[in-house]
Amino acid sequence: KHIYYPTSYSTNVFKAKALKFLRQAPGNKPVFAWIAPFAIHSDSTTAPHALPAPKYVGDPRCQNIPNWMPPNYNEADVSDKPSYVRNQPLVDEVNGFNLVAECETLLSVDDMLASIKAELSLEGRLQNTMFIMGVDNGMDWGAHRQYGKVWPYTTQVNFFVNWPSVIGSSPFSVDDTVMNIDLAPTLCEIAGCTMGPYPNGQKRPDGKSFLSLLKKQTTSMGRDAIMTGFLRDNKATNAPAYYALRTTSSNPLGLWYYVEYDTGEKELYDESNGPCNTWTPSMGGDPCELNNLLGPNSNPSQATLNLASKLSARLAKLKVEKGYVAPTPTPTPHVEATSIPPAVIKH
Repeated sequence: KHIYYPTSYSTNVFKAKALKFLRQAPGNKPVFAWIAPFAIHSDSTTAPHALPAPKYVGDPRCQNIPNWMPPNYNEADVSDKPSYVRNQPLVDEVNGFNLVAECETLLSVDDMLASIKAELSLEGRLQNTMFIMGVDNGMDWGAHRQYGKVWPYTTQVNFFVNWPSVIGSSPFSVDDTVMNIDLAPTLCEIAGCTMGPYPNGQKRPDGKSFLSLLKKQTTSMGRDAIMTGFLRDNKATNAPAYYALRTTSSNPLGLWYYVEYDTGEKELYDESNGPCNTWTPSMGGDPCELNNLLGPNSNPSQATLNLASKLSARLAKLKVEKGYVAPTPTPTPHVEATSIPPAVIKH
């Protein structure tokens, strides 16, 4: 049984600390707050998913949310997948993943945000406050029978920014990929600071500022691909370590997702027409990653093999650039020895 104490419910604690910080901040100086509530994780180690505050249990705003069940949920045919997926049984929640508790838990986060906005408004800061709303990672939530956040099928997440005085109040969307590592360079550009060089010799941060996207000065980060991975085996699921490459809309090859496992197994998917949760097979592409073009018995075409080779080369380059592997030594050119006749000295 979960014991609930309103004063110690973590989202309420974060809210109180954030409000205290804002009230104590000097009015003539800018403020920065990184507020990371534990929701929608549980506040109890025994809770199965999320733990809503009691006042939100049964809240009507959450009762009609459909179960999470995109086309790759609890996939029946995983014969194209790596061995660790093929050995995974079907998940128990055959009718989809229930999101009601998650929704109810996030209502407390809504409360926290509303309180912070109200405080900023009282202080006259609200219009010139930049709100960045995101999460640390997506989740598998049943994709290809997997749960968790460490395997290649983890759902990509939306990212929200609100900054009325600079980008206006009219909603707009950007069809490009940003990463968590882009946050620090963006905030640094806004604040007027400089990042790098670093003690390890790296001259600039891994990420890139996305300020120009927010200001509509550009429509792309100019990044052709991003690298992801999980660099150690998971004993609980017998899943191997992997590196993966996801191309972006700036890549002339198109939208692809390519995975290399330590076992030598590989995956390749056409990611066009995503995201998965709004996709149907009639749309073309494969953003739900149902058909591994490099899977067992896939018999890939030469064009597919050529594509995989290009993606593998790009992934290898990124691994070297980011310091995950050492560059391949350049072989020393082999020079054949030649016989030089002795000089003839005439007297």
